[in-house]
Amino acid sequence: MNSIEVTFDNVLLKGLILKREKFYVEVQLISPFKAWENYGIISGMCRMTPKHLLTEYGDEVIRQLLIESYKKAKIFHERFDWICNAYKAYKAELMALYKIPDVKMRSKIKSKLEDWFFDAVFTESVTGVRATYTDRDHIFKILENHSIEVERNKNSKEYGIWLERLKGYLNNAGLKL
Repeated sequence: MNSIEVTFDNVLLKGLILKREKFYVEVQLISPFKAWENYGIISGMCRMTPKHLLTEYGDEVIRQLLIESYKKAKIFHERFDWICNAYKAYKAELMALYKIPDVKMRSKIKSKLEDWFFDAVFTESVTGVRATYTDRDHIFKILENHSIEVERNKNSKEYGIWLERLKGYLNNAGLKL
């Protein structure tokens, strides 16, 4: 794996080139944010041009992929609370879908809801980036893990409050815990 450094918006971006072939390149941003893998391909009739990913053209594609990864990670980082709230709304809508008996209709609506969620988070006309279909799984994993952690912390705090009340009650009764 080769490393690469690119400066964008006065920020030094560091990345790894995970795979580089004539018509396929895969990179990962590792600093200032660690982001998931991003890739570029040349397909179809475009393969007949002299520009391919092992040339200077490929170097530019790699730079653009790192910049795109940085922009996505930056949006995700800066708007994390808002994105988490949008994700909660998305999950609530998904739960409501189970009331629809028609499986085909439910699947179609679920797909539209997913598109709505990502269009809301990464409004391409505003942010200049969009979440690809391969990004979606990674983003959902991050949000689901965060939701689990928040719930775990909430339950832990509730247990802590209960434990403090129990200690107070036992202390008032002259007992120690």
